[in-house]
Parts: sequence; structure tokens; C-alpha cells
Amino acid sequence: MASLKPFLKKLGIEPRDLSLYRKAFTHISVAETPFDSYERLEFLGDSVIGLVISAFIYNRFEDKEEGGLSRVRANIVSRESLGEKAQELGLGKFVRADTVRMREGKDAEISILGDCFESLVGAIFADRGYLAARKFILTELSQDCLDLSEMEGPSDYKSRLQELWQHKYKDIPDYRVISEKGPDHSKTFTVEVRYGRKKLGRGTGSSKKRAEQEAARAAYETAIAGEGKKRRKKTR
Repeated sequence: MASLKPFLKKLGIEPRDLSLYRKAFTHISVAETPFDSYERLEFLGDSVIGLVISAFIYNRFEDKEEGGLSRVRANIVSRESLGEKAQELGLGKFVRADTVRMREGKDAEISILGDCFESLVGAIFADRGYLAARKFILTELSQDCLDLSEMEGPSDYKSRLQELWQHKYKDIPDYRVISEKGPDHSKTFTVEVRYGRKKLGRGTGSSKKRAEQEAARAAYETAIAGEGKKRRKKTR
């Protein structure tokens, strides 16, 4: 934990009570009591993130109805999304948890990282107040909100590919990260979408979601082009 304070400063956080942030990374499996773990901070952070993101998308997307706003918020605040963001930021190296993954030196599980992102926000709120927590949340998540909104509708190739595959094979394709390059705060992800052993498409992006969309777009366009060729052959 010796390097926690400079790490927080890199994230734009000036801690007053460093013990709060240590607690934010302490899983219950290594805490003496639940009060010594991140659980209470996680509860607080979850509420603050929900409020900040709700207000942001409400003010930013005036053309969206409740359903559209709810979909964006649900995707942004999901445990998986927050876990991936925590992974991008490098929070895993500060997590204290008695798990097999941690003992083997691998990244903390996404679910634990998602908890820690929420508890970190809770610590910022408890230590520095609402405005500091809001600044951190929007710095880290506002672009994801914008990206996700852009991907809805015609640009949501993951949904389009899934619908096509379910109609054709009664199944859905699988996405795999095949490479991560760059520092934790500025990674580039390459994702491959497959169906069984068959490679359908590949995409690169600044987040896993964007890379998945690019991979889905490549796969969808290839599949549609293939269907077009089949139809032309039949009409000859």
C-alpha cells in the first residue's frame, strides 16, 4: 500500500484520510470484521455513481425517453462495466483479497474490481465530498456514456450480429480479448468474435466495448455480404 497515495494523485484524487482508501480496496475475506472491509463504502459509492450518471445522461441526451436512458445507465453502472474500468485504471494491484486468483498473481476477478470501483467512489465522497466524487465519476465514465449512446440503434452492431446469428443458428457468437496494449490509463484492446472455432471478425478500440462493436461490425458486414452473394447466385 506504500504506493497508493501517488496512485490516487494520478487519478486526480487528493486524499485527506488515506485509511478510507485502504479500506476501499479491502475485501471481506481479509478483513477482521465487515466494518473493516469495503462493503459499506461500496454501498455508498453505488448510490453516488447512480445519481451522477443519471443526471449526466438526463441532461446530455434530451432526445432519449426513459427506456433509452435506463439502458445506457444500466450498462454503465453494471458490475462488469465498472470492473473493466477498474481493470483499465489498474486498481487490481491494490486489492487485498484472499482468493485463488490473487494468490496466483492474476488480476482480481471482475466482480471484485467492480466492487472496488464503487467503494473507491464511496471513499472519495466520504473524504472529499460530492463534487470531488462527481468529478472522478465523470472523468472516468462520461465518455463511456457517450460511446454507448452512439452505439445504440443503427450503430449497435453487437445486437444486429446477435439477432442475425440467433435467426440463422439459434445461438450467439462469443467475444474474446486477444490483446491489450498501452498503459493502464490508455489501453488499446483488440477483440475477436467467434462462433465455435470460426473467426467471424476482429476489432480494435480504446475500450473493450468499442473493440467488441468493431469486431461485430466486421463480422456483420461480412455475413451480410455473404448472404447477398448467395441470393445473387440463386437468381442467375
